[in-house]
Amino acid sequence: MNIDRIVDFSVKNRYLVLILVAFATVLGWFSFRTSPVDAIPDLSDTQVIVYSKWDRSPDVIEDQVTYPQAFRHPLGFRLHFLLLSQLTHIR
Repeated sequence: MNIDRIVDFSVKNRYLVLILVAFATVLGWFSFRTSPVDAIPDLSDTQVIVYSKWDRSPDVIEDQVTYPQAFRHPLGFRLHFLLLSQLTHIR
């Protein structure tokens, strides 16, 4: 039923439909021409600056940050990656 109404409207107002299609085409062409495209993606590793206390070696800090951490949940079972968003301290 809805399609019939759209077709009837389009047939009765063909010039309005042509103007809307032309407007959408010009807008699409303008968007295509002005959108920045990076032809060479950045494939380098993600780098993060970590600030820590001076009492730890850089190797220890790097190991704690880069290796997956497992921790003991207060309920007694071990979780891997499930609640890492809630992890605030690592011993």
